[in-house]
Amino acid sequence: MAGFPVLAISTREAERVMGNAPDLLSILSPYEADVFGTLINEKRRNDWLAGRIAGKYLLRFLVERAGLELPSLASAEIITDGQPPHLVLNVSLPEPVRAILAHWHLSLSHTEGMAIAAADRSPMGVDIEHRRPLGDSVVSGFLRSDEAQLLPGEEPIALWTAKEAVAKAVGKGFGLGDFQKVRLNGFELHEEYEAEFVPQKTIFRCVTFQDREYVVSLATTSNPVDEKEIWE
Repeated sequence: MAGFPVLAISTREAERVMGNAPDLLSILSPYEADVFGTLINEKRRNDWLAGRIAGKYLLRFLVERAGLELPSLASAEIITDGQPPHLVLNVSLPEPVRAILAHWHLSLSHTEGMAIAAADRSPMGVDIEHRRPLGDSVVSGFLRSDEAQLLPGEEPIALWTAKEAVAKAVGKGFGLGDFQKVRLNGFELHEEYEAEFVPQKTIFRCVTFQDREYVVSLATTSNPVDEKEIWE
């Protein structure tokens, strides 16, 4: 997999960004600020905010790479409305900027202390998780019987991220309900593999990588692209 633009940011860095911003509405749209205001748990607020900042920084990069300028981070509005987080092409955006962003599909994910955003010209999904054990009942709930051979060599949380990335790529995320609808056709860390969304028989190109703390999976239907931009 040749890759696509990816940007990761820690919650600590996101807090620094907010601390240097003149006010909340210089980063978030009014809608996003309202959603942020409903989040009571501090950890949830920090993780959510890091995800939005990662997404907005990535969108700004895509616009600037095209020789244009994003009016503000707040102008890149990311909403959920029952779906995984996705970009809204706000009518207040200049038409040339809207035309650039219309070609990109955005996906976000956040976990303990870290957030990640990725974009592709085809539907795609990204998931990041803190490496941790999963209970047997959880594993049996999302892993298919024909995937059991993957377990001895891999951590279950890595397989989970792969399935969640595909679920996001089909526009469902947790709304998919049953991750057994996603079949992993082989799996190897740091190498490309395929996954199938069984109800639609759609094949996704996937890659999963991990370090000592986190595991990340990306899934897309696109063919390889020429460039790769990864920021951490």
